[in-house]
Amino acid sequence: MTRSVLSLAVTLLLASPAAAFIRVSNQPLDRSLYPRYKDRAVIAGTITEVRVERPEDAAPRGRPVIDPVPDPSFIKFHVDTVILGDKALKDAAIEFRTDSFDWPAELVPQVKDGYCILVIRLPGRPEKLPSIYSVVPARRHEYPSASGNEEAQRILSRELVEQIKQENSPQRQWHLLLQVGPILTAADAPAVVPLLDAKNIWLKRAAVGGLARATRDPKYVQMVITDVREFLKTTKLGDEAEGLDPGARRSAYYLLLNHYFFLRTGWSEEGNAESAAYAEAFRLFARSLDKNESAQWLYGIKPLCIAGTKDDLKLLYDYYCSDRLGPRRRILGNPSYRQALLMGISRILNPRLSNWMQKDFIEKEDEQHRQVREALLKLGVIQDADDD
Repeated sequence: MTRSVLSLAVTLLLASPAAAFIRVSNQPLDRSLYPRYKDRAVIAGTITEVRVERPEDAAPRGRPVIDPVPDPSFIKFHVDTVILGDKALKDAAIEFRTDSFDWPAELVPQVKDGYCILVIRLPGRPEKLPSIYSVVPARRHEYPSASGNEEAQRILSRELVEQIKQENSPQRQWHLLLQVGPILTAADAPAVVPLLDAKNIWLKRAAVGGLARATRDPKYVQMVITDVREFLKTTKLGDEAEGLDPGARRSAYYLLLNHYFFLRTGWSEEGNAESAAYAEAFRLFARSLDKNESAQWLYGIKPLCIAGTKDDLKLLYDYYCSDRLGPRRRILGNPSYRQALLMGISRILNPRLSNWMQKDFIEKEDEQHRQVREALLKLGVIQDADDD
């Protein structure tokens, strides 16, 4: 599967003089250090300079113009330890451009003499600056070397857990847990267990999410499903929540999936396979959000196409057979969504249907539908009248 991560600022040329600026977020460590990536380096060291360059022709501050593009900003970084990558980077002074990167100040202040770990990609051409993918808080000491991305993940898991053990602030514990969760190892998981008793629900959710991912223990998986069930009973789609950052309100659903990150399907084959344990959570979303077609698709139906089981065949088939001019017309009117439904059903049935391109699918949809329908009839999942 081809993946690309935006690593540089992208300026879109629009009809108006204003330009739209894309800012890249601090990447989850399981993604920035995805095992198939071979071009990553992990370095620990010190920020030696923070610099902002104000262009001479820039509009004066206070002038009533729309200027969504930030001033160019840079850091210089002295490499103390190379955890992953070319050992020749040790003691190097590397400059990074940071105005296109959403620096996680809640984890690491972007200040001179600040110490941290960076997950980076070095450029292929010398005139280009390297790209930052992830910023990780760090303690000043000599780190072991990693032979690959997975070993680097284990080193970072151990480092973040050690910081959690020494941390007394619930807010900082929360941020550290959210970063370590996707890479938390089973060996490091016991240090997180005490936080299951946290009084703050979001801190507890961060602990549950990390433990469920690290251990695959059914009791933690069930805690996630139970929490999703209660969340759906008490939380509306438009509700907002703060987490542990006072005043930083955001969608409660978005926040929940940041804690239970494994409920976001479709990024990698490995993640999709792990998500199968949470099929009941996806069913809960699908049933509870039936009044909002976009949310029902995003949180429930689409994940079930990827991670559902035989228990979901009728739900997915009934959804596919819904009136395409009815309440679900925005989803079912799109051939790619209908194809995802039929392919999701065929994945569960096994063997899969041919994954035709969209143009071919439009021409051959009736044939794929026929194949799926005959297989479901044979299994007794549907009756002859179910899709009339």
